[in-house]
Amino acid sequence: MDKFIFEMKDITKQVSGVRVLNNFSIKIKEGETHIIVAESEAGISTIINILTGEYPAGSYYGELIVNDEIKNFHSLGDSEKEGIGVVHQKPRFVEQMNIYENIFLGKEFTHFGIIDNRRCYRETVSVLKDVGLSYNPETRISRLNTAERQKIEFARLIEKKAAIIFLEDITTTITEREIDSLLDLMKLLKEKNFTIVYTGHRIKEVLRVSDRVTVMRDGKAIFTENAENFFDDEASPISLDAIKNGFIDHFCNSFDISKREKEVLKLLINGNSSREICLKLFISINTIKTHISNIYQKTGVNNRVELANLILKTKRY
Repeated sequence: MDKFIFEMKDITKQVSGVRVLNNFSIKIKEGETHIIVAESEAGISTIINILTGEYPAGSYYGELIVNDEIKNFHSLGDSEKEGIGVVHQKPRFVEQMNIYENIFLGKEFTHFGIIDNRRCYRETVSVLKDVGLSYNPETRISRLNTAERQKIEFARLIEKKAAIIFLEDITTTITEREIDSLLDLMKLLKEKNFTIVYTGHRIKEVLRVSDRVTVMRDGKAIFTENAENFFDDEASPISLDAIKNGFIDHFCNSFDISKREKEVLKLLINGNSSREICLKLFISINTIKTHISNIYQKTGVNNRVELANLILKTKRY
């Protein structure tokens, strides 16, 4: 049975007089990789700021629940104590310090009240291997590029025993090659039972290593679906413009649409003709036309455009 280890429940937050989160709710399973996708950067950054305590408890409505207990975060230290960490789009480090000093900043090993730099060094060598880096721990942070700094943030969170790692739209600031390396790291951490939550806009690459997707619109979680529902027939991830297809299970359940009708509906919304659907599903064109007629009858629409509009308007509350 799946275990939910983190929940944001009915979170409402205004920023500069604008309601950025509107009764936003999400439940995260232990060990999963989950995507929160939103067209609004404000929604993404607000979630991250709540988790890091930059927007402390009391500045928003709703509840944060960790392992079935309500928690109030007033600082980054509060969330880290609960095993929650964030890898930022633009990692936050002290530029003048080296790698191991940044990883253990504020959490240094000590011996008789004196910082044990040798132990910090040794531990850093180990944790850098975990994220695929071979730098000397005495290398200054200022010498690293963005992707390398993001991996250092992963290393810092692993050292702090973070169980849930939130990623702040981090693929938008790195190259395609660096994204491949990041995906490999995400898969490795998943194998080690880390829970990873990616927040952002650019999701096509991350979909390949993800389990579920939550779509946010107007500050509200509209639906959550398995990541596999966001791929087309050639196993290529669909674009954000076609995100409406991602919650097909919920839509079909709402209108009592059968499994076969759902297959037809997906192809229909993607712009396929009846003959093209016939060739893809290996069933007769008359049967396809019957399925389409049934879909229109069940949903109360007359054509493909009306069906697409109905899908866009359908929301899960």
